[in-house]
Amino acid sequence: MFKKLQFKKRQLLRVLFGSFTATALMFVFQACYGMPNEDFLLCIHGQVISEKTGAPIPNIEVQSNANGTIVRTDAQGQFDIDVPFQEQLGLTFRDIDQAANGQYATLDTVLNDYTGESVLIRMKSIRNAE
Repeated sequence: MFKKLQFKKRQLLRVLFGSFTATALMFVFQACYGMPNEDFLLCIHGQVISEKTGAPIPNIEVQSNANGTIVRTDAQGQFDIDVPFQEQLGLTFRDIDQAANGQYATLDTVLNDYTGESVLIRMKSIRNAE
């Protein structure tokens, strides 16, 4: 009888400690790696240049198709935009002041597996002169 009780006690302790170990491992994994979701924002840095001349284009509107965030490029054609994590992220680039910096065609692009490096966007001129 005494051996039977000891066996049951050991069995119960194994199950109990096994459950605690599995739960602890799940918490450690999530703390280290996390779970990407729609609330996880990442910052995409990039520059918009002319396809023909390579010159930076200021005042280009950059819009995330995922959350609708809109930013504009600065005088050097650079931008930073916060977007939700997605494997395929759509961005739209629009020339909103066509007369000031030339005329460029709207560009829709998709970034696949964004790695955190700077993005270089080349926009095509719709003016004959450039």
